[in-house]
Amino acid sequence: MALMPELSIVLGAYERTGDPTLVARNLYTEQVATPAGAKNQLRVRPGLSPLAKIGQGPLRGIAQKDGLFDGSAVLLSRRTLLTVTAEGQATPFTGAAIPGDSLVDIALGQDADLNSVAYIATGTALYKAVSGAVTLDSSFPAGGASSVDYIAGYFVAVQAGTDMFYYLVPGGATWEPLDFASAEYAPDPLVAVRARGEQIAMLGTTTFQVFALSGDGANPITPYGGLNFDFGCRSRTSAVNCAGALIWVDNQSNVRRWDGGGVKIISTPGLAELIASVPSDELVAWSFAIPGHRFYVLRIGNAATWVYDLQELGDRWVTFDSLGLPYWRAQLGCNVGSDVLACDATTAQMYHLEDGRRMDGADAVPMGWSALVVGADEPQAMANLVLVCDLGDAPRTGQGSEPIVQMRWSDNEGKSFSGWRERPLGATGVNKPMPKWNALGTVPAHIGRILEFRISDPVGRVIRAIKANVP
Repeated sequence: MALMPELSIVLGAYERTGDPTLVARNLYTEQVATPAGAKNQLRVRPGLSPLAKIGQGPLRGIAQKDGLFDGSAVLLSRRTLLTVTAEGQATPFTGAAIPGDSLVDIALGQDADLNSVAYIATGTALYKAVSGAVTLDSSFPAGGASSVDYIAGYFVAVQAGTDMFYYLVPGGATWEPLDFASAEYAPDPLVAVRARGEQIAMLGTTTFQVFALSGDGANPITPYGGLNFDFGCRSRTSAVNCAGALIWVDNQSNVRRWDGGGVKIISTPGLAELIASVPSDELVAWSFAIPGHRFYVLRIGNAATWVYDLQELGDRWVTFDSLGLPYWRAQLGCNVGSDVLACDATTAQMYHLEDGRRMDGADAVPMGWSALVVGADEPQAMANLVLVCDLGDAPRTGQGSEPIVQMRWSDNEGKSFSGWRERPLGATGVNKPMPKWNALGTVPAHIGRILEFRISDPVGRVIRAIKANVP
């Protein structure tokens, strides 16, 4: 029996017309130390624990900053603005309802009296929330605000449909008509304003220009360091500051990352192809952190949700979905301290996102991944296959008490697959033997073999290695 090396687990998802699809579903990768050196393993994503239904829904925007609004998140549920604690306690603001059904920008900061202030840009108007009440800010120029953010005491808002942005000076009560600037690099309309560190990104339909605070009271926001780029932003709701890294979908449907200097594309051509297939207003993103990881979550309409891990090396894109849906139902969210609040895509349901939880509500989180057998110059026999993984971490009764793992393979680059073959995954406390499949035929020369695995039971799932032709 010819020995094969340890097989290559695919660490990222891949789709592209004409190429085989590689699965990395509801998982993330993590590098760990082993006696043989650093190795990558797969771990199932956090699950959604229902927290509370907030207002009437849909949930249209959420933001949080430590030190503001007593640490609570500010959430727009349908037309009602509320603060929401990590425990799900919601307190509505009084005053104006915020009309519309589309997603909004929410920027948080302070006024001259150090009161917490929220500005909400709807695309046709700008609303202000302070001291428990919401008002329409009629001092903002005609046409309303399409995007808003906050940096070092300044609120900055885009006048809808123009290349102009206005700023509210620290301590200012009204938006002055002369306190504005234009994204002068090009005349394309601005799509979004996003602050990161001491810089302000002005994302137009076809260009990207960086500004910064100048320290000059007469002209406080000026272009920064000649950072002008000839690509823009396709979707305001895709642009997210992920703890200092700005990520968004550009006007060519690439996903880009900017850390303050140059800008790089982080998506594959296959992902760009998928993004291009949906309308721009169906591209919705948010970010969350769990210990050791920061994620950018991009919902691509009803087609899929793709997730980028900012902390890991190599292939960083995976897919998240909810049982029975092609996309993940967590469409928006934010960290509140060490907790993560997540908003349902269609209802008023708010969730806790919990690392180690194996369920989304009452539904198990399914997990799937791929591995590759590189084709040699001659066909290779595959006598067996062993999955090295977590075993015995299963519920004593009910779903998952007799867990299984399934495997299938393709010898024609994913055009067709064998039937699924099942193996036990270890009931409670049963931690051996590892799942093993025998008599797997011959791997074709040159093109090799694609292996695909899935686990649907709510059990501990840590995938460490896949080995073939084990004596």
